[in-house]
Amino acid sequence: MTGSGELLTAVTSTLARRQVVAIDLRLDQATLDDAFLALTGRRAEN
Repeated sequence: MTGSGELLTAVTSTLARRQVVAIDLRLDQATLDDAFLALTGRRAEN
């Protein structure tokens, strides 16, 4: 799932209200290198 803002809070709150216990949650945040690759289709040169 992807999103922004308070997505993690919304997901965990919804799971809790429905009494669903998540075994594993992970939050990833894109880097500037990820953004460059997404925009240009190539890796940044070092």
